[in-house]
Amino acid sequence: MEENLKGETNSPKEKSLIKNALWFLINNVLNIAFPFASGIYVARVLLPTSIGLFSSAQNLVQYFVILAFLGIPTYGMREIAKKKKNKSDLNKTFTELFLINLISTCFFSIVYFTVIFATPHYRENMALYSITGGLVILNALNFSWLYDGLEEFRFTSIRNLIFKVIVFVLLIVFVKSDADLLSYAAITVTGTAGNYILNCFWAKKFVKFSFEGISFKKHIKPIMYLVVVNLAIEIYTLVDVTMLEFFSTEEHIAFYKYGSTIGKILLQIMSTFTMVLVPRVSYLYKEKKYEEFNHLLTMTFKLILMLSIPMVIGIQFVSVYLICKIYGDVYINSAYVLNIISATIIISPIGYLLGSRTLLVSDNEKKMLIPVGIGAIINLVGNFILIPLLTEYGAAIASVISEIAVMIIYVFLGKKYFKLEKWFYDLIKIIISACVMTGVILIIYFFVNDALLKCILEIVCAIITYFLLLLLLKEDIICFIMKKIFCKMQKKEEEKMEEQELSLTEIQMSSFEVLKKIKEICDSEKINYWLSYGTLLGAIRHSGFIPWDDDIDIQMPREDYEKFVNYCLENKDRLKPFELFHYKTSKKYIYPIARFSDSRYRNEYFNDKDYGLGVFVDIYPMDECDEESKKLHKKRNYYKPLICICGCKKYNFKGGFLKKLLKIAFYPIYKCTNLNRVIRKYDNYFKNKKFGDRNFDCFMWDTKHHNFKKDDFKNIIQKDFCGTQFNIPENYDYILNKTYGNYMQLPPEEERIAHHFYKVYKKKDDGDLTNN
Repeated sequence: MEENLKGETNSPKEKSLIKNALWFLINNVLNIAFPFASGIYVARVLLPTSIGLFSSAQNLVQYFVILAFLGIPTYGMREIAKKKKNKSDLNKTFTELFLINLISTCFFSIVYFTVIFATPHYRENMALYSITGGLVILNALNFSWLYDGLEEFRFTSIRNLIFKVIVFVLLIVFVKSDADLLSYAAITVTGTAGNYILNCFWAKKFVKFSFEGISFKKHIKPIMYLVVVNLAIEIYTLVDVTMLEFFSTEEHIAFYKYGSTIGKILLQIMSTFTMVLVPRVSYLYKEKKYEEFNHLLTMTFKLILMLSIPMVIGIQFVSVYLICKIYGDVYINSAYVLNIISATIIISPIGYLLGSRTLLVSDNEKKMLIPVGIGAIINLVGNFILIPLLTEYGAAIASVISEIAVMIIYVFLGKKYFKLEKWFYDLIKIIISACVMTGVILIIYFFVNDALLKCILEIVCAIITYFLLLLLLKEDIICFIMKKIFCKMQKKEEEKMEEQELSLTEIQMSSFEVLKKIKEICDSEKINYWLSYGTLLGAIRHSGFIPWDDDIDIQMPREDYEKFVNYCLENKDRLKPFELFHYKTSKKYIYPIARFSDSRYRNEYFNDKDYGLGVFVDIYPMDECDEESKKLHKKRNYYKPLICICGCKKYNFKGGFLKKLLKIAFYPIYKCTNLNRVIRKYDNYFKNKKFGDRNFDCFMWDTKHHNFKKDDFKNIIQKDFCGTQFNIPENYDYILNKTYGNYMQLPPEEERIAHHFYKVYKKKDDGDLTNN
């Protein structure tokens, strides 16, 4: 996941997808914020008639601009992304598309000015329509698709910001009354012209014209499909207001406009995550890197779900307050329109990601007309039926229904070109977090009276609750982001220490030094111990380590175990660099057994929480008990899974569907559990109660109940282990047979692997550790 999100899989010069998304989002916010701000200013300066006249001119121009660029912005972005690794092909493709766009722009510019000269209604406002018509002519210099294909989102965002600020300043300076309508139109066109002209100068850094062997034929068919799709989308988005105009009043149009506008702003923000992907997924698909392609789609799909679901829930609670504050109490109906239409924030991005974008990058853009066309028909019919009954609410419902239909058809058409990775359980995590978030919002909604305070608390508490739960549930994207944040805040210990990773043999020899230190303490303090598990097996079968074993295990009777723990606590400073890990020594420690460790090394577990461990020896307490004590089994079966969940970085949800569902549901509760207190309670249960004295077992961590007799460990003898004598039970043959069966027989070669999952590093500037 990290490689794809960072965008480092293809080459060292690949752009970061996270940064691309942020720059693209900034660009979208600018396109939303400046028209919104300038619109508020202009509404107070120009009369409604003038604003309406300018809007009519803009609408007419928009149709001709769509026809003029022939779908090249979408198609060109894909083709540039495919060719960006080959300079010659890149130059050739740019030249071909530039010339097609130039020819198309010239043709439709002539048509536009012919129309306005030939139509009496437009001739009455010839100056206004001529000025706004400049946008059609300027389309010849519109090759933002080049920068999008090259993933130069930073440049387009900065460029856009500069000219948005210039336009806003010019409006304030030159537009001061209703008589300044033409100035308003000219300034608007000037902003676009500045963007396009700067595009031309900056493009020289990336491409140059190449006329040798150019061909237009291969581009005509796909761009014609896309121009039809773009027209269908344009009609599809305009039909709501058009039919409201026929079947209701201007007041209902205003309610719908303001509610749907906010919805479109939020939808545009969500669409950032699909738009920014087009260049990258186009390249991956072209290079047949389908695994990375599918992984990237999956991550984006989960990101859309993760952000859109809580956004839609939040809208239901804060829409009334926000709409009324922005537009006034008279527009409260717009809040209910927003509540309905907000569903598209989830639906539309999914359809575009898994349908539109997938079809586009797989060269199946002609299929895009099917869902868009059907959506337009459904929207038209829905509006025809619902608007007379429900006015603006009917238009909103029709939009949602049509978006659902478009999404379903898009996904159906695109599913053969992608394969999402496991995402269902991430969805469950998102739903669980969203449900808890909703509960928090409801508490605030019913118990806080002040409207402003209520709105602020709902938003802040919802965000904190939702993302905190996702973090506790170990949602992949959240964990990735948090990891990056923490890495920026503080350098990793590995980067500061220049550590050297130990081989298996070095780990064995280093942990052997730890075992010798334990022997020294036990001999001096008369503490009983013996080698156990794989270490005992290694002593008997190999006179040392099992060649593939990576740790050392010893056992102590409970009384001796407690004596050893207390000794280490009392002599903590004198024992350095050796130290005891136990729930009494560290609240971060995650096991109910003790570990004796050499702090001159650093242990890095793959999935266990870090608590500062070095090379170590496991020390297991042996507790007395009766035979087949069901109560003890029950306690162990309850506590051990709980400790495992609380102590791991990312829990492996094994089992059937229902079992997985239950684990996921209770996972947040487990993660909020005080692990140190659980281990303390678990340890005290076996330490302070007597369960008979005939049997011996390690209930603290051993997964099996062997029912060893206490007498099996009564007599202790010495056995060579790596050239040093250590304690082992005299009855070792019976113990090993009961534990492993025919223990003298070597396992198959494929099973001769280390059973722990960690790496050990030698810390910097500690000398030759193995010789201490």
